[in-house]
Amino acid sequence: MSTSFTTRLLTEADYDRWISLVSAVPSGSIFALPAYLEILCGAAGGRFEIVGVFHREEMVGGMPLYFRRGRLGEVASHRSLLSYHSPVIREYATGNPGERTSRHLKILETLIDVLQQIPCLHMALQVRHPIADVRPFQAAGWQVRPHYNYLVEFSDVAETWARMDQN
Repeated sequence: MSTSFTTRLLTEADYDRWISLVSAVPSGSIFALPAYLEILCGAAGGRFEIVGVFHREEMVGGMPLYFRRGRLGEVASHRSLLSYHSPVIREYATGNPGERTSRHLKILETLIDVLQQIPCLHMALQVRHPIADVRPFQAAGWQVRPHYNYLVEFSDVAETWARMDQN
């Protein structure tokens, strides 16, 4: 696979492509959408940027970043109403797991290179499933602490409650 990956900050002109990517991949979520981030910034303050990762002309990944002012400067992290502060990466339809993993890792490595250059006091990611391979973050010297959550179906609240431990 070619290593011709580039990154750049997305502009509003790129948002339709970004929305298409976020909507098509399992690592995408509402929390990565520009409209959601605009609402969050309006309600909670702060600002957002989206870094896009491109392979040639194709957008293959990216990272929506939410910034807020701390006492000592700007931080980029998740917060209430922003459950995930996570990269979004393209899925590859290949039967070769090694090739698929290699492509995902290259996207993450490219993204990490640009994230390390963003001027802020602190950056914390809350990475969304299915991104589980944290080796690129560890190789870059980032602290990695796993967090786990459960996805619970709420179409029938009584049935959902009955399946939960009552303690």
